[in-house]
Amino acid sequence: MIMKDLTKRFDLRFIAAGIASFVLAINTITGTIQDVILFNDPVNEMFFALFNIIFGILCLAICKKEENKVASK
Repeated sequence: MIMKDLTKRFDLRFIAAGIASFVLAINTITGTIQDVILFNDPVNEMFFALFNIIFGILCLAICKKEENKVASK
């Protein structure tokens, strides 16, 4: 019941992308992602984390579905 209401109001793909982006940002900030991605410079790592945070915020900001408003004649 609750999940059906959530899927009607929110696009879960954007929520999943936002959460994944925040997980990448947190792993970059804590340094655990360095085992997988080798950054040449600390500036690259900072911008990678920053862009993941910005992408996560944007995904969560646009996750709400627009209601279909039909113009009545």
